[in-house]
Amino acid sequence: MEPEDQENEIVVEGSIPDYHGHNFGLKSSDFKESRRNNAGLCAFASVHLSMSLCTVGSWLLFLCLLGSILPQISFALKVVGSPRADDRGMQPVARRNLSFSSLRRYHLRRELEPFNISVGLSWDESILLSWRNSSNDLKALWIENQDSGPCDWRGVTCGYWRGETRVTGVNVASLNFTGAIPKRISTLAALNSLSFASNKLSGSIPPDIGSCVNLKELNLTDNLLTGHIPVELGRLVQLQSLDISRNRLNGTVPPELFKNCSNLVTFNISSNNLTGALPTGLVDCASLRIVDVGNNTLQGQIPSSWERLSNLEELIMADNLELNGTIPLSLLSNCQSLRKLDMAWNRFRGPLPSQLGNCSNLEMLILQGNKFDGLIPRELGNLKKLKVLGLGNNNLSGELPQNISQCSSLELLDVGNNAFTGAIPPWLGQLANLQFVTFQINKFSGTIPVEVTTLTMLRYIDFSNNSLHGSVLPEFSRVDSLRLLRLSFNNLTGNIPEELGYMYRLQGLDLSSNFLNGSIPKSFGNLQDLLWLQLGNNSLTGKIPQELTNCSSLMWLNLGHNYLRGQIPHSFSKLGWDSERVFRQNEQNPWILDGVGECSILATWAPGRSQHFESLFDISDTQKCHVWLPLLVRGGFKLRSDRITGNSKVLSYWQLGKNCLNGAFPDVKNASSLGFLILSENRLKGPIPREIGNLPLYNLNISHNYLNGSIPETLGDASLLITLDMSNNSLSGPLPLSLGKLTALSVFNVSYNSQLRGAIPTEGQLLTFGWDSFIGDYNLCLNDADPLYKQASNNLSQSSANAPKLCSQMYSAVSSEEERRSSKKKKLAVEITVMILTSALSALLLLSSVYCMVTKWRKRMATTKEGMDPYWGDFGSGKSHRSAADSKSSFHSPVESYVNFPCLKSLTYAQLVHCTGNFSPENIVGDGGFGIVYKAKLGDGTTVAIKKLVQNGAQGLREFRAEMDTLGMIQHENLVSLLGYCCNNDDLLLVYEYFVNGSLDDWLYESEEKAARLGWSLRLRIALETARGLAFLHHECVHLIIHRDMKSSNILLNENFKAVLTDFGMARIMDIGSTHVSTIVAGTPGYVPPEYSQTWRATTKGDVYSFGVVMLELVSGKRPTGPHFNGHCGANLIEMARILVTSGRPNEVCDAKLLESSAPHGLSLFLALAMRCTETSPTSRPTMLEVVKTLEFICKIQGSATASQRDVDPLDPLTL
Repeated sequence: MEPEDQENEIVVEGSIPDYHGHNFGLKSSDFKESRRNNAGLCAFASVHLSMSLCTVGSWLLFLCLLGSILPQISFALKVVGSPRADDRGMQPVARRNLSFSSLRRYHLRRELEPFNISVGLSWDESILLSWRNSSNDLKALWIENQDSGPCDWRGVTCGYWRGETRVTGVNVASLNFTGAIPKRISTLAALNSLSFASNKLSGSIPPDIGSCVNLKELNLTDNLLTGHIPVELGRLVQLQSLDISRNRLNGTVPPELFKNCSNLVTFNISSNNLTGALPTGLVDCASLRIVDVGNNTLQGQIPSSWERLSNLEELIMADNLELNGTIPLSLLSNCQSLRKLDMAWNRFRGPLPSQLGNCSNLEMLILQGNKFDGLIPRELGNLKKLKVLGLGNNNLSGELPQNISQCSSLELLDVGNNAFTGAIPPWLGQLANLQFVTFQINKFSGTIPVEVTTLTMLRYIDFSNNSLHGSVLPEFSRVDSLRLLRLSFNNLTGNIPEELGYMYRLQGLDLSSNFLNGSIPKSFGNLQDLLWLQLGNNSLTGKIPQELTNCSSLMWLNLGHNYLRGQIPHSFSKLGWDSERVFRQNEQNPWILDGVGECSILATWAPGRSQHFESLFDISDTQKCHVWLPLLVRGGFKLRSDRITGNSKVLSYWQLGKNCLNGAFPDVKNASSLGFLILSENRLKGPIPREIGNLPLYNLNISHNYLNGSIPETLGDASLLITLDMSNNSLSGPLPLSLGKLTALSVFNVSYNSQLRGAIPTEGQLLTFGWDSFIGDYNLCLNDADPLYKQASNNLSQSSANAPKLCSQMYSAVSSEEERRSSKKKKLAVEITVMILTSALSALLLLSSVYCMVTKWRKRMATTKEGMDPYWGDFGSGKSHRSAADSKSSFHSPVESYVNFPCLKSLTYAQLVHCTGNFSPENIVGDGGFGIVYKAKLGDGTTVAIKKLVQNGAQGLREFRAEMDTLGMIQHENLVSLLGYCCNNDDLLLVYEYFVNGSLDDWLYESEEKAARLGWSLRLRIALETARGLAFLHHECVHLIIHRDMKSSNILLNENFKAVLTDFGMARIMDIGSTHVSTIVAGTPGYVPPEYSQTWRATTKGDVYSFGVVMLELVSGKRPTGPHFNGHCGANLIEMARILVTSGRPNEVCDAKLLESSAPHGLSLFLALAMRCTETSPTSRPTMLEVVKTLEFICKIQGSATASQRDVDPLDPLTL
């Protein structure tokens, strides 16, 4: 080549890039080779082409080369200017040059054909590479390969589209994809399948997806997506499957989704936070087969137009809670294709329609947790393909129709928690495929039919909580497949059959709360897969068999409340060592299903009353129950077993309390998983083993035994302990200082161990439990020499009769006793001298006594005269033991005022007394546990209420004033205002607003006329206003205030029947100096929560319980206790309500007059809330904020229900 030619040489190097810098895989050598192999006007003779601009030939060659490069340059410019490579996505400028663009694409495609490279595929690759930066997993899986392109990447599918290879599917499920859904999805023009399932994507669904017009499958399930469903998804005309379930989407379902849904087959929006009504537009989706809208907050009725969904195979609406109405008959008129109908856990009502029998292909009918009533229609027997029939937790009644025996494919039959009667039908034995049978919480009677034991595929039988009698069938041993047998809470009698010990696959056996007697079969030692054994609350006798220790998987054992005797087997700690094997087996082959009565199982599974278990399990929440029990049998329920390391494991329990067991404390050396040990009320002797501190214990109750010796120092190492009860034993020695390390303790009791001695440790929790933890421990004392004593005892009242002595006083008394003994001989030496002087001293004493009596009489007369005051008459005459000077000054003690109340500020104690008529009985308007309330009229004519507090031992004036200052600052429209107070030595007066209409208790119970004036709307408003006041005390005060005596007589009503709460803070005033374990938390009988009898600790959830009782009073018109409860339907108001509600008769709880005037929906919600507030477990109760929110919702419902028929009544809150 000539030098001049070299200066003008054109060399093509590198590759053709897109606008992200990604190349199309076209190398310069390939480009040159293509030119060498392609014949045409502009063929090249060499790789390095030179041309001279000085010759005509050179000009021709240059033009040919320019013509071949121009399409590539034009294409690059197009990519820069347009976000899409295909014609449909062009910007307006590109569309105006459509023919030229097509020509350019044609030229570039021709140039790339020899290398088998697609322009669109290269573009698709550049888009996918931009996604890769969002996921570390994608970076490892998607590696840029210039030879093969993206078609070999994991999850990427390619296909032929419009004459070239393109990316047609992307599946990046379960790859830890985080951040938002990638942008520019619509640029993948050939995409027909997209899945981001089971990742951690957040943000909203991009509307850009609606431009993927070829998309047939969109799967975004199981992510963290939020926001509304974009209406642009309705543009996906070819979409066949839409799954956006298990996210956090909200808003309503946009009707635009269904404008072009003729191809839609699957529609799944379940497990989100969607609201509004069920979408009526689904009827336009003629091809629809699967609809899942479950686990949202949708409401309203099923659209009748859904009858047009003739191809529907699965319809799932479960767990919306607010869906209501009846099952539309039109839906069942064309249901031959329907295979699954799931309407569980909503508010559907009415009888079950017989037309359900028309759905001949139905395999799953799940209607649990609704309000269906009446009988089971016989037509259900027509469903020959039915496998699952779930009718539990409804109000169904009557006997089970024999026609169900014709459902030969049935595998699960759940009719639990209804009101079915009659005998358990023998025809169950005809259902050969039956695996799960749950009949719990009904009214079945008679004996257990032996035909049930012929079902060879049975895994789960629950006949608990019925009225069955007779014996436990030994024939159950023939059912080799059985995993769980539950017959608890019946009237079964006789011995436990030995044959049950040969059911080798059995994992759970619950025979508790019957009348079984005899001994525990030794054959139970054969049950190597047994995880829990419940035999408590029977009349079993004999010893715990040694063979039971062979149950290598037994984790949870309850033998409490029997008459077992003898020693606990020595090798008891071997129980459960092989449980992991069974857990793994259940995880690989699960045998338990959701929705099969787990809540009732958990209620009896927990080891008695245990605060920790009650805080973990909410047996009123069916969803939580469904989660916990399958988790339990798989070993997934793990508790922290080491506070330091945070390690967790499955913990076991032994409930052996309330028997006649004797001998030594059981060996616990190898019980490394024991979390709950209950040995109370037995006859155990000997010391507590040191190994007890090595266990991951949460609950240790060894009370009421004969244990002796010292408390081991190692017990302080059991740092997880929440409950520790060692009361009523013969323990001796000092309390170990290590007990102060138990920072999680909430229950502690060492009462009635009279040989315990020494100082109570001041460190840690021990001094926060009050003196009731040390009743009868006469040799324990408070170490007042310890610098921490004053700090620890600031909140403790030493006026209690149970308060231990101060160590300084105790040791001083011991020293004095020793000195007296040592000087006994000296005293004998002078005894004769004393006797000689006795007569003289006697005379002297007689004269002195006469003199003292005369002097005392004169002082008393003088005091009486000085104490008289013309303003208040002879008040206090003959009663005061104070000096005249003190008395006179105290009668003029000023009133401390907290409000702008000039008249009150100028008053004194004596004037307040005068205003009450010297505490005249005629002015009494209230008499409660904290004192008597008097009506008083001040000098300016203002009427107030004055409470004279009942004294409860010595009180600190400074603490009382501080407490008054706290209460005086509290201002809320639903709390009675404290106007002021006055202290007169031991007399304490509180001045309040006066409420002319008295208390709610007066209006409910004084007369039928007054009660009749309290209509439902007014009662509802009173409940709401009271709840707002109580919620303010719990959640908005600077210092939380627990009422402790919430009751109807503490709810006052003004002239407009506005409710205000009174007596809040009174328990604190009357127990100044106490801890959180108040000595007066008991409150008023009928309102006291059950946990107070055990913990003696006042809590906000205790107030919630008492408020729930008030709610039941409002709805029933009955007092919480009284002779009107005869025991046939509960011993008190709460028991009666619970029995009637669980038996499907909630209307019987309500006052009949209220049922006539109220919106039934609002009333039922009110009753349901009251039942939640009065749950036995504190953790199951709502907070007062939740109560207020629910009551406001009920008021809204009631308001809309009565708006059209409102009466002008001064008592109607809607007209006030």
